Amino acid sequence: TLWCFIKIIFIRELFHSFQFRQDCFLGQNKIRKSQNSGTGSGKINKNVFRVSKEIETEWSDFCKLLVCSTVKFGLPVLKMALMNSLKAMRKDVKILLKPYYWVNILLSISFICAKKLPYVCEFVFSFLESKCEIDSRESEILFFLMIVIMIRTRKAGSVNMISYLSSSFMYTKIANIILWFYVDFKMGSLYLILFTLVGLLLPEPTYSGPENIVYFRTLLALDDEVERDKRITWLVCFYTAWNPGCVNFAPVFAQISAQYDLDNLKFGKIDVGRYPEAAEKYAINDSSISKQLPTIILFQNGKPVMRRPTFDTKNTLIKFVFTEENVKAAFDLNNLYKNCKSNPLSKTKKKQEKNPTADKAKAE
Repeated sequence: TLWCFIKIIFIRELFHSFQFRQDCFLGQNKIRKSQNSGTGSGKINKNVFRVSKEIETEWSDFCKLLVCSTVKFGLPVLKMALMNSLKAMRKDVKILLKPYYWVNILLSISFICAKKLPYVCEFVFSFLESKCEIDSRESEILFFLMIVIMIRTRKAGSVNMISYLSSSFMYTKIANIILWFYVDFKMGSLYLILFTLVGLLLPEPTYSGPENIVYFRTLLALDDEVERDKRITWLVCFYTAWNPGCVNFAPVFAQISAQYDLDNLKFGKIDVGRYPEAAEKYAINDSSISKQLPTIILFQNGKPVMRRPTFDTKNTLIKFVFTEENVKAAFDLNNLYKNCKSNPLSKTKKKQEKNPTADKAKAE
């Protein structure tokens, strides 16, 4: 909003200054003509001086307004953005210290490092004429790899460094296998063995932090739980285990559930890959090319009231980036949490929910 405001002011002032400069240019032409003719030079000189002063005044006012608006609005926004970036960077650095990531990074850049490092390339590629140069075929493979990574990471909804790396490791390592085999069969075989061992011994680390999520095993279990007590608000994630977007979003949803969980605000997940009837009921496309995975639905009073991603009036899917900030903003989780916390479930209701058979026996 700040930058749009600055751009509008800048364009307006630029337009005015262009008009003033045009007037000044016309005035100078009139001066030349008057000097040639010898008449009216004094009056036109005053007009040109007046226009020049107006230009200077307009630009000085614009610069003052630009500086004041930047200091007033821009610095707090910039400070907040830097703080958020530093927090995210700290988290990413802690995750990158795990063996899975730095070992896979080394495997992903192994061929380029071996080709470009001065002493390494002379030792590894001693049997080649162009030891430290990448030929045209190798360049084509690397450019193709870059294009594939860009397309796949964008399709997977990768929004941070960790998700980008996780999405790209497989493609970079396959490209390295091709490059090493292209140079030498023995080196390609050695790299393939390392690739297999790393895949077996170093699986991708999963989220191990706190979470408060109910995993539904059937569609019937989901419907029963949502309709059992309509005072409870449910935020349910429909996912598949094989979809990269769902895998990247899993730790985010777990952190949100740990932060906002209440007795009357619950979080759940159901695998639509194993239970396709859930996807069919809630109109979620669970195919391999689906853009609706993951899907989050908010249930209130036993009925779905909001979902992301959603459709517009023309029945076109509106793309949604599943970050923590976007989910909180889309479902207004802060206000939802306050409302649920201010209206807790009664203690008697909790006891009945914990031991309904005992209550029935007492009534009899």
